[in-house]
Order: sequence, then C-alpha cells, then structure tokens
Amino acid sequence: MILAVITIIAIASAGLWFYIRGDKDPMLFIDTEKTDSYCLNDRSRFIRVEFIVRNIGNVPVPLNLGYFKINKIFPLHGEVERFYGKRKFRVQWPEIYGDRLNLSNIKIMPNEAHSEAVDFVISTENLAVEVVGIVSQGDTNENDTDKLTEAWEARKIIDFRDSPCESSHS
Repeated sequence: MILAVITIIAIASAGLWFYIRGDKDPMLFIDTEKTDSYCLNDRSRFIRVEFIVRNIGNVPVPLNLGYFKINKIFPLHGEVERFYGKRKFRVQWPEIYGDRLNLSNIKIMPNEAHSEAVDFVISTENLAVEVVGIVSQGDTNENDTDKLTEAWEARKIIDFRDSPCESSHS
C-alpha cells in the first residue's frame, strides 16, 4: 500500500514538473513564407522576402532583436570553392549583405504570428543566394552569441539560374 502511494506521488510530481516547465519555455517557429523577385535591369535584381514568426508555445514571447543576411552560393566564391574541393562538410557562405530588423516592443502571444518583409537589391551576377533570418529575445547583436537568451533561425535558398535578367539593350 505504501509503495502504491509513493508511486502515485512520484508520477504526479513528475507530471506537475513537466507542466510547469513547458509553460515557461518560449517556443517560436520562424519561416520564410513568400519570396518575390524582379529584374530592375540587366545588372540589378530586387528581392522581397517575408519572414513569419509564429509563437507555438504557451507563453508570450517578447522579441528584441532581428537580423537578416544574404549569402552568396552560386557562382562559388574562390574561398568556398577551395573548401568544397577539400570535401569539408560545413561551408561558410560569403555574406553579400546583412542588416538588423527593428523588432523592439514586439510581443507575440501564444498561437499568434508576426511578419517582417525584407527588401534588398543584389547584383544579377549572383545566381543563387541564401537568405537567413534570425530573431531573438536577446539584447545584443548577432556576433555576440554568448548573450543571446533564445534565438530562432530560418534559412532559404533562392535560385535564379532559370530566370536570368536579360539585357534590354540590343
């Protein structure tokens, strides 16, 4: 009888611990929902990427920092090509552009979402790029990862090889 009571208390305590812990942990999902691209001329391409941040947890999540960057994938940069030839598994793509997103005073409630559209112009020489979006509760920049409290990231590759910008001058 005592063993049965101890077992019930242990199971109830574990359930309570998991319930309390789950309610306090922020849980976000960040993704790229939409990408638009237009040739401005034979040298420049306009791109708009919409990042969607969804709160899939049970507590409100305040965001203080957002960052996005555009990495060049193709044509391969000389340094990346050397690593690729040595069969390294993790490639650090060269950054073309990066900037902060102004996310101050944004709080995402449970089961709600926030969207941020990012516009940029790249050279048409870049035939494939990676777009990276990072959001955080931290109060620091992307290089100071020791101070980030929680961070969530989305990555998307955009391939323009099938839609080159043609010269309008003939």
